[in-house]
Amino acid sequence: MTSKEMQEQMVSNLKRWQKIENASVVSTGKVMEKTDHPLLRMVMEIIQRDSQTHYHLQQMIIDSMEVKPFSLTPEDISAVWDLIENHIEIEKSTIEMANEILGNMKAKYLTPQIYLLRYLLKDEEKHNAMLEALEQVKKDIYPYA
Repeated sequence: MTSKEMQEQMVSNLKRWQKIENASVVSTGKVMEKTDHPLLRMVMEIIQRDSQTHYHLQQMIIDSMEVKPFSLTPEDISAVWDLIENHIEIEKSTIEMANEILGNMKAKYLTPQIYLLRYLLKDEEKHNAMLEALEQVKKDIYPYA
């Protein structure tokens, strides 16, 4: 398969995936129309926002292949790397805090709260993983790595 064919296949798959993300937005909206329960609504809102973000990210990838390519240079990263390192520390502190809170919560009557705190912990861990992966990108493109 040629590079052009691989790109075309990726774009085609991403466009199909975008349709699924749109269906997710509609589906979560239907659930929110049927309930006023704060926990259920919050979960649906989170999923809906994530689906919208996924759609935009997929479009960015598509646009980078069909409209305007972009690249990431060592200069792009070095201009903000100190700020990114500071944010890595922020993410680590939120992970520590979530783990501390969850370590102290065992009561069954707090199950919904524990459920939400576990979600927050996973999301903070995801942010940290994204930043760590960005650090690897930096190493891969930096000329002196």
